[in-house]
This record gives sequence, C-alpha cells and structure tokens, in this order.
Amino acid sequence: LQAAADKIEAFNLEEEAFGWQTTAYPQRISIINTLKPYHNLYELTVDFNTKYKDWMDGPMGNVDPDNVELEVGNFWRGLYKLEKGFDGIAAPKKIAGKVKAK
Repeated sequence: LQAAADKIEAFNLEEEAFGWQTTAYPQRISIINTLKPYHNLYELTVDFNTKYKDWMDGPMGNVDPDNVELEVGNFWRGLYKLEKGFDGIAAPKKIAGKVKAK
C-alpha cells in the first residue's frame, strides 16, 4: 500500500513538473481504508506470535514480567478493537479472537 502511494506521489510530482494537471486517484483512499484493518491484524498477529515465542521458548532471564504484562495488555486491546471492527466478517474476526485468547 505504501509503495503504491509513493508511486502515485511520484506520478503527481512528474505531472506538476511538466505543468500538467495532476491525476486524481479517488479509489486510493478508499482502498487504503478498506485494507488497513487487515494489515493491522497481520502486524499485530505476527508481532504477538514473535513475542509469545520469545516469552515461552526463550531464556527466562530475558523475560520481564511487568513488560510482558504491558505488552499483552496492548496486544489484547488492539485485537479486541480489530475483532469488533470485523463484526460480520468471519475469517479475520476468528483470527483476532484466536490470537487474543492465546
């Protein structure tokens, strides 16, 4: 998504440099807004699973309980919001619920 936004920005800059009218991309914003929750779910899930593996399989001396509690709370809140946002969309709601329950 970011690469596409960067390309659009570059196209518009080139059009301005030539003195042309810049092209509007009205679907760009709606596509980004539609895909953003899925991207956030992916990032939260990957981050949580990476940290979970470190917490459960890594050396216990590296685990700070207060930090784990804070991070788990942040993950839980983020996943809770995403789960509510995916109301009516079964697959991502199920993923958010499973990760949240873990």
